[in-house]
Amino acid sequence: MSRAGRPRVDLGAEYAVSAAVLNWEVAYGKAYRIQVSDDSTHWTDAYSTTTGQGGTETVSVNKNARYVRMQGVTPATQYGYSLWEFEIYGTALAGPGTGGATVYGDAGYGGPSATFGAGSYDLPALQAKGIDNDSISSLRVPAGYTVTGYSDAGFSGTAWTYSSDTTELTASGSNDMISSLRVTSGS
Repeated sequence: MSRAGRPRVDLGAEYAVSAAVLNWEVAYGKAYRIQVSDDSTHWTDAYSTTTGQGGTETVSVNKNARYVRMQGVTPATQYGYSLWEFEIYGTALAGPGTGGATVYGDAGYGGPSATFGAGSYDLPALQAKGIDNDSISSLRVPAGYTVTGYSDAGFSGTAWTYSSDTTELTASGSNDMISSLRVTSGS
């Protein structure tokens, strides 16, 4: 790992992340941060230290996130940072399997994203997870799930149903048009 050291883990869905375990080689972080993100672009510190000890360190995270990374701040040696293992522990938030359907603000599975387990999500619930009104442009739908998006809040207006990944919603006429959604699971 380089001096900039940023190992990153994609959990595949949103988790209640409880802890991270860092198993350092000789080159460890004297100062480092554990950061979390929902979109792999905007990061929030969940843990920070200036007194790293090397060896195996278990740190509390206690944040909900899809992505977790270690950001090195100050190496303890001239060799930068080197981890044997970077383990993340937590519980999936959105139900069994992959956690549910993930919606994205940009085509091609980019931009702001949020994962929704089986349930009904009106506009305030979407906004609470960082999804703006009329901003969904692509979505991932795991096997066994169905997503129905509605053009109006309150599950009304035009409805579009998806049962597989869709990299771009323009062809269906729903690009940047969804204001509420329902996710169902066959499991």
